Amino acid sequence: MKKLAFFLLLSLFAYGQEPWSGTITIGHFTYLGTNSEGTSQYEVFLDSNGVTAKPLTIYWMNIIVGPSAMQFEQFTTPKLFEEYGSDSYETLLWPCGTCAVIALQVQLSENGHPITLTLANGDTFRTAGFITVVLQALPGKFWLMKYQSVPIVLTQIPGN
Repeated sequence: MKKLAFFLLLSLFAYGQEPWSGTITIGHFTYLGTNSEGTSQYEVFLDSNGVTAKPLTIYWMNIIVGPSAMQFEQFTTPKLFEEYGSDSYETLLWPCGTCAVIALQVQLSENGHPITLTLANGDTFRTAGFITVVLQALPGKFWLMKYQSVPIVLTQIPGN
């Protein structure tokens, strides 16, 4: 039995990879908090370096806070966005002092149809061309907590 365990462990090291799960993480969506003046800050970081063979093209992205939304046109990863929301007319997003949910929409293909990516290890990965990421209050909490974050994950779908 010990020989079998040693062989399996050695095989894992020789192969050099963890078992693949059918998902890849390409970034994070974070609520950074609301200051005493009522201005909220949100962060979106998208980076596929080391995950995909080449940078991702994002055709558009929406940050949604309450009834407000801010849209970003086509860009390539890696990309960091830090956006603000307040009651002033200078921002497009609302503040999130006591909101329980905010969302991020990301379109990965021009028409929203599924796409096939080449991963950094050469494998192909087919995923939805449009995803929605939701950041919601933690269990037992009424609203989002400062620095609360959720990963931006793509899930593999069947097909060519």
